[in-house]
Amino acid sequence: MALLPRGYVAADSTGSRAIVVVSWISTVLATIAVAARLYARRLQRSGYGWDDWVILAALVPLWAHTATVLVSVYLGGVGHSMHDLGPDNQVVLFKSLTVIQFFFATSLGLVKSSIVLLLMRIFFTKKFKLFGRSTSYILIIDLQEN
Repeated sequence: MALLPRGYVAADSTGSRAIVVVSWISTVLATIAVAARLYARRLQRSGYGWDDWVILAALVPLWAHTATVLVSVYLGGVGHSMHDLGPDNQVVLFKSLTVIQFFFATSLGLVKSSIVLLLMRIFFTKKFKLFGRSTSYILIIDLQEN
């Protein structure tokens, strides 16, 4: 037990295990989907667009989100009753929950922007580009408010 950090909480509750499993599965599936998308673009020799780079950038806060979720489960005690946690665990819990929101909002904003850019790439009419740009501005403003 000397290798475990102070305040370590085992993920032995059903809620804790579910959070860890869902976090890992969703992150790995998203990474595989983005890798497959980039590989398909390379095979087709269609070139990478802004939408590809933005979705690739969205993986960075997603992986950081997953790491923070793991910290909140194993050091903060997510999935356990607050009565079972010590003061050190509660401090880590609330700090990590604050950081999780930042990474989640950033990743989600980048994914939404990538979708808008992909649609602008597919539907390249003047009217749709105007719609796409205005939607992008709304996404940027919304991301700054969060």
